[in-house]
Amino acid sequence: RIMHDGYPNRVPFEEITTRFRSLLPERFQRYGMRTFIEALMLAYEVPKAEWALGMSRLFLKAGQLKALENMRKEGAMPPADKLSEIVRGIVRKRWVRAGQAVMLCNYLPEFVRQIYAKRAARALSKAAVLTARLAAPLEAAKHLVQARKLAARRRFIGAGTAVRLTQAWWRKAREQRAGRLAKALRLAAFLHRRTRPWVATARLHAAEEEARREAERRREEERRLAELERLRKAEEEQRRLEEEQRKAEE
Repeated sequence: RIMHDGYPNRVPFEEITTRFRSLLPERFQRYGMRTFIEALMLAYEVPKAEWALGMSRLFLKAGQLKALENMRKEGAMPPADKLSEIVRGIVRKRWVRAGQAVMLCNYLPEFVRQIYAKRAARALSKAAVLTARLAAPLEAAKHLVQARKLAARRRFIGAGTAVRLTQAWWRKAREQRAGRLAKALRLAAFLHRRTRPWVATARLHAAEEEARREAERRREEERRLAELERLRKAEEEQRRLEEEQRKAEE
């Protein structure tokens, strides 16, 4: 922006203070480079429209840098009253800046407190609005949670009761089954004692019947073999007779 405004000469602060140190008295050397350059411009009455201070450079319009060089070569020195006025201006400006700094330091805590207070008020207002909006849903949710807890408690109690009843029924069933098994075992032992003679007699009769049947089968087999032997001999006798008859015919 400064270049566009017509400041073609750009000179660093350090170069300006080094080149034109002799144009101001020694007491001006104690000031900073920016203050020294501003005092230099004011002392030699360089029009304000012809120069501008940047962050680290002095911007000058065409012809002003050459004018300063000519003053330096000529050894020009501004009037003493002008220098005194510039010093008073520098001191006044520093006091103004110090006062502004003090005022700023005093104002900043109050400003920050006001900001925090406003933020806290807005936060509280938002929290109040949010609480008002969420009160009914939260109350409904609370009742719903309580109802669910009560239902879960009832289910838990019901499950515990069911488990106890199941355990009692299972214990009773096991006792009943054990009793029935004991009765069955006693009955089996009683029947075994009572039926053992009968079983022995039945087994004996069964063995005798089996022996009789075996003897019957053997006799039947012998008769069958005897019949087969008789038939074989009869067949051989028949063939022998037929052979003799054939020979007799020949």
